Amino acid sequence: FRKMLSLVANALAHDASKPVTVMAGSGTTNPRRMFWETMELMQCMAKEPLHLTYRAVGSSTGQKEFVGPDDKAVKYDSKMQAFGAGDIPMSEDNFNALKEANRTMLHVPIAIGAIGVFHSIPKDELGDDGELNLDACTLGEIYMGTITRWDDERIVKQNPGMTAASKI
Repeated sequence: FRKMLSLVANALAHDASKPVTVMAGSGTTNPRRMFWETMELMQCMAKEPLHLTYRAVGSSTGQKEFVGPDDKAVKYDSKMQAFGAGDIPMSEDNFNALKEANRTMLHVPIAIGAIGVFHSIPKDELGDDGELNLDACTLGEIYMGTITRWDDERIVKQNPGMTAASKI
């Protein structure tokens, strides 16, 4: 009820003769609720009329919509896209396309989410504490395919007593 009352009060407080600033964004689905709640607060607290939207369509689609090209079939104009969000950084090709169109962009980290890592190493092969310990760099090397075996020295160093020697 408080939110609704705040929205009504904000709408009444704005001068109807002033143009509404519209900002649209799209991208990853993970932080969508955070975006929506933050946007609602921004609209309520704005001194000027403001309308913010965010479509949770996925990182790749968000980048496509931000960069363009325009999609006339769905009446979409990339120049209307004020921001985007993604789990993946903007590709070099997309970044260069923005530069060629005389547009600029800025990567800003706004939310951090946890990622669970699963493995199938038997507990008795894990090492002294019975858990798999991996620092961020080692985990990154596994995801990049640089580390391909559990007996890699970088993994064993973090897991004293580990005997697992199979392929990851």
